Amino acid sequence: MIKLVVTDMDGTLLHDHATSVNPEYFSVIRELKEKGVQFCVASGRQYSSLQKLFAPVKDDLIYITENGTEIIYKDRKRFFPCQCQWKYPDSLCSIREQFLVRKVCIVLGIWRFFEKGDENVYTLMKEEYHFKCTMVDNLLKLDQPCLKFSLYLKENVDEITAQYFTPKWKKTHEVACGGKYFMDVMERGANKGTALYKVQKFLGIRKEETAAFGDNHNDLEMLEGAGFSYAVANARKEVKETAKFLIKSNNEDGELWKLKELLEDFSGVDEKEERAEGICN
Repeated sequence: MIKLVVTDMDGTLLHDHATSVNPEYFSVIRELKEKGVQFCVASGRQYSSLQKLFAPVKDDLIYITENGTEIIYKDRKRFFPCQCQWKYPDSLCSIREQFLVRKVCIVLGIWRFFEKGDENVYTLMKEEYHFKCTMVDNLLKLDQPCLKFSLYLKENVDEITAQYFTPKWKKTHEVACGGKYFMDVMERGANKGTALYKVQKFLGIRKEETAAFGDNHNDLEMLEGAGFSYAVANARKEVKETAKFLIKSNNEDGELWKLKELLEDFSGVDEKEERAEGICN
């Protein structure tokens, strides 16, 4: 029986370009809670952004934020893994030199720091995504331990960085794509899957009792950590190949449809579900 549901947000639970959650999810989350099922959101987004999206049920959720670097459960914050061990001024200079961009932000705890000159990205994160952001004169002068760097490009960051940037940084760090615009660079081992394992261990829930939903590369480890893994129809090829089942797209509320189906037959997930390659034909 499923005891934990964990889901990605952008491209999975949310519609494309959505600024709010389909309100039907709130009643489903409450019903799941009544049946003893924990609901966890796992995202590259910030805690404050996710809380705003799930305002009616925000206190009933577990949060895996910043692509697995932070876990929040009942307002008790736990960072995973430990805060970055490398000297980020050197790393930041290296990122800028290698990719010839200035648009890099640093995540220090619950805050994202942007450098003057990146006002457009700062405004986007603060006003549209509701992140806690601060503008500073020089990122290199920050001396606090950081959780990650986020590289921002205006479009298709995954494809643009695939040839050089991502392969190079993957040798020593965790690299995760956060949608179309952000590429996150983190300490080795920091990802949604490792964070999910921490949540499972903390709650005493097994892999076989976990259902996970995703669409992008940064969801792969999370899907592998769930006994029941679902890729939305709009997911990347690698995600569809990793997931056990395929459901309708995010814009068709595929996850909502599946969660309602699970509630109708809560005796367990029917092992007769169609395999991923056939369910959406």
